[in-house]
Amino acid sequence: MWWLMHFLRDLQHSLMDVAQDTAFRDDTCRVMDDIIYYKNQIYLVPSSQLREKVLKTEHDSLLARHLGFLKTYRAVRKCFTWRDLKKNELRYVQECNTC
Repeated sequence: MWWLMHFLRDLQHSLMDVAQDTAFRDDTCRVMDDIIYYKNQIYLVPSSQLREKVLKTEHDSLLARHLGFLKTYRAVRKCFTWRDLKKNELRYVQECNTC
């Protein structure tokens, strides 16, 4: 799981580099595939497969240690956001057998 966490962090940095070549770009917004980079935040579109991976990494990994909803939510919000993030996060934590 630690590799996934590093992958997601590296993805954030890569987006900044690759975004220079995207079809739509201005000083504050960059779009690449199903990811929107806007004001130092990564927005994942509803169809993005990364949503589940982000939740799993921030909640289930050895570094995250199943810290419950609020701490997991804050960790995800540091880099990522999407519509219904809070609702998705709450459902994910509620369905966690360890918590």
